[in-house]
Amino acid sequence: AIAVLTITAEMDDAQTAQAIAHALADETRALAANQRRDQTRETLAFFQSQEDALQAEIAKQEADLAAFRSENDLSIEGSLEFRRSELSSLNDALLELDREIITAQLERDNIDRRGNTRAATVKREEEELTRLLDSLTTQRQLLQDRRAGLSASIETRPEVERTLAEFERRMSQLRGQLDVISTRRNEAEVGFTLENAARGERFRTLEEARVPDYPVTR
Repeated sequence: AIAVLTITAEMDDAQTAQAIAHALADETRALAANQRRDQTRETLAFFQSQEDALQAEIAKQEADLAAFRSENDLSIEGSLEFRRSELSSLNDALLELDREIITAQLERDNIDRRGNTRAATVKREEEELTRLLDSLTTQRQLLQDRRAGLSASIETRPEVERTLAEFERRMSQLRGQLDVISTRRNEAEVGFTLENAARGERFRTLEEARVPDYPVTR
């Protein structure tokens, strides 16, 4: 919107009235420019402080989330359904390993009952089967450890999931607020820069005060 401000001055002589009108116009322009600069500076400072506060709050939430994950041993990532599916696969793998272990044990126990086998051959086969059993047993222990970790995490997962969801909702809200505030801070920064460069809104003199041809009252 365009506003027009008319400045007049009444003095005993025409030249003094003109000078006073010029001085008032200059002062008005200066005051308006200073006021706009102060307003844009305050607006920029406000949004900057809001942005800093939100960034600090987000950092705190991230730290709290990291502490929560550490306290609840959430190093194993994945949804509840994924963990249950993995647990089922682990159980199947353990059953298969148990069958392989039993088969290898039976073969080793019966290795000397196969007929006239040389002692060196029997010993070699026993060693191979022993190495196989050791490997299978190690694999079984690793899978059991993994299963125990998954089982423990699944037992506490529903409550943990709720808490994690609360963290996520809060983080989403904060990030949304930060996006809005950052946009407004950028706009305020542009306005402040333009105002300092004297490119913002300002008063312009449409017509300089002239020496009047005659008094206001005759």
